Amino acid sequence: MLDPYVADRWAYTALTVNYRTPSEIMAVAADVLAEFAPGTVPPESVRASGLRPWARRVTDEGLADAIEEFAEDEAGREGTCVVIGPDGTPGAVPPSETKGLEFDAVLVVDPQEILADGERGAAELYVALTRATQRLGVLHRAPLPECLAGLESPVAAS
Repeated sequence: MLDPYVADRWAYTALTVNYRTPSEIMAVAADVLAEFAPGTVPPESVRASGLRPWARRVTDEGLADAIEEFAEDEAGREGTCVVIGPDGTPGAVPPSETKGLEFDAVLVVDPQEILADGERGAAELYVALTRATQRLGVLHRAPLPECLAGLESPVAAS
């Protein structure tokens, strides 16, 4: 794509170091990366947050309350937070709208629906997971996708 403009004055270099996403979150995201880009080596995180990403299964009726609980918990902390989920998720931003952004805390809702959303689903889930610079939580109504097996067993968000 660049050849017509800069001929041979450019070089492709893969990013191998991750300064934003902590190693605990990157370990989970790496499994998603393998889903849509097999053989790609994920960038190595240079730091750890000391916080394990968590998952919590909720019912249809409990979803809105769980999202509100996350927002209330994060309101008492310093920093930024976001809820990322498929279209129609109450109070959530679609993954495609968060690319290039970063937040201290991220809550990903219904990752199985994000994955199922077309050929870019796994890439969108990867983007959602890697927006977090400190804390990552996942709410899911269906069983967790196999690529998210690295998350803590479903526990209450705190």
